Amino acid sequence: MQRIRLAASAGSLALLFLSCAGNRPPCLTDAHPFPERVSEGALRFKGFGDVGISTSGEKHRGTIHISQEGSTAFSCEVFDAFGGSVVSIVADAESAHVAVGEQRYDMACGDRLAAVPYFGRYPFTFEQLKRILTGRTPFAGIATAQADTTWGEGRYCRRQWTRADTTVTAREHGRSGRLEEVMVRGGGQNLWSLSLRRFKDGTAREIEFETEGRNYFVLRFQRVEETLRE
Repeated sequence: MQRIRLAASAGSLALLFLSCAGNRPPCLTDAHPFPERVSEGALRFKGFGDVGISTSGEKHRGTIHISQEGSTAFSCEVFDAFGGSVVSIVADAESAHVAVGEQRYDMACGDRLAAVPYFGRYPFTFEQLKRILTGRTPFAGIATAQADTTWGEGRYCRRQWTRADTTVTAREHGRSGRLEEVMVRGGGQNLWSLSLRRFKDGTAREIEFETEGRNYFVLRFQRVEETLRE
């Protein structure tokens, strides 16, 4: 009698395991293509939101206005809580002019941001910064690139791309394919991360830069207007 009970219990556990396994969302990345607009963006973009900045132990809050007209015109204004200008950026297809307080920086769009406050800790070019501030990944073409690794994690699917000492990890809902987060991490001597969250219509509505020592720059869009590419 004891053996029969044990066999029945083992059978019940097996059925329960199969049932739970059957309810797990499939990690079907081919069925849910990576949103192209995360990589390519819109023809026109206007965004307004809140920013939080922490650098060298000092914390600031304010608002941000961003406007982009294709690749020909880009502007970004960050204001403090009293309406004063903290950061001002104006750029065209080739060059950019950045003002941070009384400091001025002129650069080509392909130049790195090493000398610019708030963003100098990250290995991005100005062109990549434009992409990030309009809710896209810093790397063009990632939507069509085959992921190096794909795995399931609970109800989510994750896929990861690795380039030199930088990894890009996308977290998606397994059944619907809804994109939840794109995390970009850099190694080397200076550890840093970039998180893109709250995706809507293919672009992120929340963007967070962070480096060691809890230095961060967080942007949360409250209003976004976009015109899709034709």
